Amino acid sequence: MGKIVDSRFVTVAGASDGFEGMSGDGGPATSARMRLPADLAMDSKGNLYVVDQRNHRVRRIAPDGTITTAAGNGNGHMSAGYGGDGGPATAAQMNHPSSVAVDAAGNIYIADMMNHRVRRVTPDGKIATVAGNGTAGYSGDSRPGPSGQLNFPSGLALDAAGNLYIADWLNFRVRKLSFAPVVTGISNGASFAPADVVGVAPGSWISIFGSALAAGEVVASAIPLPNVLGSTMVKINGTAIPLNYVSLVQINAQAPVDLQPGPATLTVSSAGVETAAISLLVAAAGPGIFSYGQHRAVATHADGALITVESPAEAGETIIVYLSGVGPVSPQPGTGQASGASPLSRATLPFSATIGGREAPVDFLGMTPFLVALAQANIRVPAGVGLVTAETHYALETRPRG
Repeated sequence: MGKIVDSRFVTVAGASDGFEGMSGDGGPATSARMRLPADLAMDSKGNLYVVDQRNHRVRRIAPDGTITTAAGNGNGHMSAGYGGDGGPATAAQMNHPSSVAVDAAGNIYIADMMNHRVRRVTPDGKIATVAGNGTAGYSGDSRPGPSGQLNFPSGLALDAAGNLYIADWLNFRVRKLSFAPVVTGISNGASFAPADVVGVAPGSWISIFGSALAAGEVVASAIPLPNVLGSTMVKINGTAIPLNYVSLVQINAQAPVDLQPGPATLTVSSAGVETAAISLLVAAAGPGIFSYGQHRAVATHADGALITVESPAEAGETIIVYLSGVGPVSPQPGTGQASGASPLSRATLPFSATIGGREAPVDFLGMTPFLVALAQANIRVPAGVGLVTAETHYALETRPRG
């Protein structure tokens, strides 16, 4: 592989004897061996990317001439395969990659031709599929890229806006993939009540829905929660907020504990592309009860056993209902931080509760120890409501002091 300098041909990669192979990473590219280099792309830092097709890799040549592997772990024809999404790109398998492109943010796009996919390597070195479900065919227009089908994608190109164009070879089409994140809704992260109805409470979980919100599914693995997962970031009023979960279509994040009631703005960025500012209304509190299935409340007996039809609660029993959005607590855990156990963090706004439409005494309302943004209400079941199950109507209100 070479370049033209002053009308002369100069070799920039590939051993001088011209034999194929797989070697040379970490050394001069002119001493490395490759198998069927098939495509080239340059990034803004001067790195040259080479599709080393029959080694099922993409190699990177730095401006100083050093060659390394950017994606793929193959070595010869028999090493073709598919695997590794969500992990390091250099541990992933590919199957005859055919084309490479690099965007302004440093994301590397690879046409993994015989896997019928397009894959993206983010600047942190993680790989994920962004188009194609691995089955040759044609489908998926106007849907998220990984849910569609490609048929031997063979070429890639990017425009100035970051849209990716795919030569879908045996579908005889050119497909366009947009990576601009789109937000279609924001809700309380427990009850999923719309945020434009109940507001966003300081310190609460929020869920954001849309498309192209992330390169793939990532779950936070440590506390304090990170402000970036994969290549996704959410900002409220220009400040990045903690993320617990991101995927193509959903983000779970914690609103900052120091948000002040009133208007606010939210943005989502993925792979360096940010949405326009979205208006939010911050409320002093907006409690929402976690639920599962068909509107079944996440509530337990005192011993932690889930309340169900088979295991109901009785009058006089203290049950624990889990929720988010109770507003300020004291002491106040930091944003993204777990709550403590001694002392417990208790809600500071006035509150009341009902079970089955009847007022119910609340013995404790505050944060669950050792977890982030999870609140609990310890409520005594009032007389006259019968057996309490997950389907029973629970309501809890917190309100500013008037």
